[in-house]
Amino acid sequence: MVPIVNQTDPPIPHIASLDQHGYMVVEFSKMMIPPRNVSNVTNGTVWINETEYPALGIQVFSSDPDLTPQEALNFTWECLNFTGKYMIIQVNFTNPSQVSITLPLDTIKLTFWD
Repeated sequence: MVPIVNQTDPPIPHIASLDQHGYMVVEFSKMMIPPRNVSNVTNGTVWINETEYPALGIQVFSSDPDLTPQEALNFTWECLNFTGKYMIIQVNFTNPSQVSITLPLDTIKLTFWD
């Protein structure tokens, strides 16, 4: 788990940017205490003292399931950098040419567990 500085008023994350190569910047409204090793935060879990915990969930939803079925949006992700103020995530889609091919664009959702 990623510790939060103030449990009574947790930071609010928001996606500041996401480019066509899957490079995503998530900014936090308050300072976070990042893990010592960001390679421990990959594909939804974090390892602390040889124990695996849920940390972050990322979901992508198709805006038009008839045109882009949900299974066409499969992906993996890796945390590249995590500071107190932002997190950089590399999202790797199995079929990048199928992502957000129509308007409205597909939606990405982040879920943080504390």
